[in-house]
Amino acid sequence: MPLYRQQKNWQDSVRPPRADAMLEEFRQCLFEDYLPFIDQHIYDREEGGFLWNSTYRGEIISTDKRTWYDARGVWVYAQLYKQHGNPLYLERACQTLKLLMNVKQEGQLRYPWSYDRRGNALAEREGDLYGNLFVAEACIAYADAASEPAFRDRGKALLLEAFAFQQQSTYRYLMDYAPTAEQVEVRRVLGHWMIFLRISTSYLRSSSDPEVEKIAAACVHELTQTHCHQDSSLMLEVYAENGDDRKQVWGDFVYLGHAIESLWMLMDEALRLKDTDLFDLAAARFKKHIEVAWDPVYGGFFHSLESIHSHRLLTDKVLWAQHEALMGCLLLWRHNHCAWSAEWSDRIWTYLLDHYPLTDLPYRPWRIGGDRRLTGHPEGKRIENYHHPRLLMAGIGYLEEINNSIINLKHTNDEKRNQ
Repeated sequence: MPLYRQQKNWQDSVRPPRADAMLEEFRQCLFEDYLPFIDQHIYDREEGGFLWNSTYRGEIISTDKRTWYDARGVWVYAQLYKQHGNPLYLERACQTLKLLMNVKQEGQLRYPWSYDRRGNALAEREGDLYGNLFVAEACIAYADAASEPAFRDRGKALLLEAFAFQQQSTYRYLMDYAPTAEQVEVRRVLGHWMIFLRISTSYLRSSSDPEVEKIAAACVHELTQTHCHQDSSLMLEVYAENGDDRKQVWGDFVYLGHAIESLWMLMDEALRLKDTDLFDLAAARFKKHIEVAWDPVYGGFFHSLESIHSHRLLTDKVLWAQHEALMGCLLLWRHNHCAWSAEWSDRIWTYLLDHYPLTDLPYRPWRIGGDRRLTGHPEGKRIENYHHPRLLMAGIGYLEEINNSIINLKHTNDEKRNQ
């Protein structure tokens, strides 16, 4: 029985899914466009790390680097090595991880926000919890790819340390995407639980660990219970405790991109746990967020619902939110074979190909966002190096499995007709 209970299967769809064509397009985007562009322009072959501050033509604006960007790059290249075995991928993950290991000074609580090309910290901005978490994710992924358990231990230590720090009653996160258009200190943020859960799921897929299981269980509770808006079942980005003078604002604010992203991660955790009820709950809420976030006029997903009550949306279109929506639809298509997920996967992918690749430039880089209709031809100042390759890598795996299912089903049906 499929984990997500659906009465209608993909084979009942009026318009059959084009999984085989999507698979080839995913492979082209990853291996012919994205990775050659990163190799040519973004990866620092001398020092390791990624030159995030660049135009869509690969023109380097600054050689300064960032913890988020480099740690995410390590994760991507470690995964690439695990999936495709090219030793160059592992070499780049290793070189960048060595750079990261040197940028945090002994006794320093957090990894710096930014540093120069050789790893000397800059006073641009204070490092945050996410930086430490992305380094933890990088260490765990590299350990799995390179079979180096010491990095796995380091990643776990960073994860536990970050979780303990976040649990302190004095912890505050300076959030710069609040609906009030100001930087606000908050304590309980959906985005934190999302990353804690993703790292925990990845860690626990390789080995059991009661401490990490405890973190994963706490994340599941927070994401399914605490951050759920009771009247709408939408996910609140911030949970406001009693005494918070912005409680009314936080109780009406849904950061749709994070909500969608966290829900596919909940589905993936449910698959690890073999928990059908959790999968069904996350899948149902995922579907609702997809339908709420979709722009019915121009297509694509809005990433921030500033107010549930007044249905006030930010109308710009950021690339990462489109990626996370498609990731969840592909996961559902792979695991429940329903028409809804197949059709939405096709719809989102078609929208992405029509609006985001800059096809007149070498390697056809993808813009990271724009206005509601994605008008104009931006010069760009940053290349996406995490959500984009993560989607392409996972999508290739999902689509290969979907194609195999379609082929097997066809063979089964042919055998039945010939009996």
